[in-house]
Amino acid sequence: METLTIAYATDENYAKLVWCSLKSLLENNANFFTVKAYIISDNLSNSSKDKLSNLISSYNGKICFIEFDSIAYGLDNACTFQNGKTSYARLFLAQIVKENKILYLDCDTLINHSLCDLWNTDLEGYYIAGVKDIIAPQLKQDIQLLPTDIYINAGILLINIQEWKKNKIESQFIAYIKKMNGKISCHDQGIINHVCKNKIKTIKEIFELKDYYNDIEIKEAISHPHILHFTAGWHIRVWYSNSKHPYAYLFKKYYNLSPWKKTPLPLGHLTLKIKVLRNIFKILPFSIYLKILRIKRERAK
Repeated sequence: METLTIAYATDENYAKLVWCSLKSLLENNANFFTVKAYIISDNLSNSSKDKLSNLISSYNGKICFIEFDSIAYGLDNACTFQNGKTSYARLFLAQIVKENKILYLDCDTLINHSLCDLWNTDLEGYYIAGVKDIIAPQLKQDIQLLPTDIYINAGILLINIQEWKKNKIESQFIAYIKKMNGKISCHDQGIINHVCKNKIKTIKEIFELKDYYNDIEIKEAISHPHILHFTAGWHIRVWYSNSKHPYAYLFKKYYNLSPWKKTPLPLGHLTLKIKVLRNIFKILPFSIYLKILRIKRERAK
């Protein structure tokens, strides 16, 4: 039996989401000998660290906290996503990870199945494996990719740490940020897809259920998704009390087991733009909707 090695990056605002994601992972992965978690912390409180430590200890797992500022560099001009630069943490994993590979997970994920098959993905000849993402051709062009090049979502990444160290991938990340003066489409995700070009392996969509893909892929993923990734989409995010996402119940199940269970979830809302796009999606054929979405993303660049 193997050790499953994982990583999250979080600040205090998302600590409860990490707890829920980690809980779901531990519940569904008893087939591993143990789980070791690296938590890259952006000023995470001692209280939240204790809550995460107690959780993984109860499953005989191991946890290691690393401060983001102690490993990050070269980000002075980097564009930030939402409120901070914590999402860039995944670029620096080779500094801290002793194992040959690691599974990086965004905070807004839930694990709904054993990750044994994903963990055993053959990475020989690849720097990274992930689930393909939808993106406008112009955004690919912005990071010097061809329309036919593989492009993956950075929320769930199986990383070949051995190859990252051997090929000094971290240095290549920082060099690319400097070359682009920090202005890179989709931030760290764009950096990863550019630097790892031709060394990216795609994994099946069943590992990550999102709000798009073609009808056949969606049906396969919906039947029993291994990982739920609650990216921004048509639904209010699941950590809001009024979310109508079809898997909101699953998040609430884990939240109600968490040390934060007595804290009511806040109300969320969707922007008018998202509401309009959602209605278009319901009415038009998927191919036409996809063209509209690509135009929207190009204009939002």
